[in-house]
Amino acid sequence: MKRIAQILFVFCLSLSSMSSELDSFTGRHDWKLRDASKIINDKANESILIAISKANNKSENCSEKKLYKELRKFFKNHYQGEFVPFILKSKDIDKIQTKFDDTVYRDFKWYEAFSLAAVKRLYKNSAAYALNMGGIFIGSDKFEHMFGRGFKYFESYYLEGKSLRYILKFGQNSEKFFLGAQTTGVYSQGDLAANFNGMRFWNDMLLLRPDVLDQPAGPYIECQEDKWVQVKKLDFNHYIDLSFDEATNCSKFRNKKLLSKVLNRIDELERETGKPHHCPFVSENLSVLEEKYGPTIGASILNFQGHGSLEEE
Repeated sequence: MKRIAQILFVFCLSLSSMSSELDSFTGRHDWKLRDASKIINDKANESILIAISKANNKSENCSEKKLYKELRKFFKNHYQGEFVPFILKSKDIDKIQTKFDDTVYRDFKWYEAFSLAAVKRLYKNSAAYALNMGGIFIGSDKFEHMFGRGFKYFESYYLEGKSLRYILKFGQNSEKFFLGAQTTGVYSQGDLAANFNGMRFWNDMLLLRPDVLDQPAGPYIECQEDKWVQVKKLDFNHYIDLSFDEATNCSKFRNKKLLSKVLNRIDELERETGKPHHCPFVSENLSVLEEKYGPTIGASILNFQGHGSLEEE
């Protein structure tokens, strides 16, 4: 019974967070998605202004706590925040969703990826949407990682003073267990990249502390005469790069059996189309990312060596 209770607990955690997986391979050569950057950035900046107004109404002395609370009413996951549902529902954002039964994950048995199976049963699909941000194809779930786990990284590193190695290891362990491989079968390097850049996104809001890559985009908000004021527009493309693209930053899988199932489906795509599909899909300019993140961070969030299995580590 104890084991069953643990499984159910993990199951609920998984469903309440990021249970969707993007198939970055099926139909990839045919994706002709319009750049969604302007629509998404405009909505984000509109959300920031609303959050600032509400925070100012609830405090007369620029309370950081109240500001973050109001911002997180917008920037969270698709169950608790307002921003991600906008992305998912907006008809103005060009996006594509592959039916789970057509994805490279379709051979996963329910007991091998039970959160994907459960979400598929509840919502008829468990695949994330693909969209174009500045010419880079990412999954809609990456925003949830930026806002959710990214905020946890921000709290741990910037507010609590935990080490960089600690938060990177924390992210890896989360992805190995209840937010990744144990529940979906997938250990997503792209999710880890989104988590890390989400930390930078949250820090840039006020930029009271140095950017970990020494490439800040903020502050977006400042305290002026005891009131919060937006002083700069947010552009998500400052944070989004090819490390978010799971066809380039290659995922790993819980075991060799799941890895084999995915590789077989990708081989099938190559036979059917006569075009390359294996990860990394983009091979040029990857050294730029390695230089950007450096050896410590890069070892945690980047994998350009092709799909692998956690059993091999």
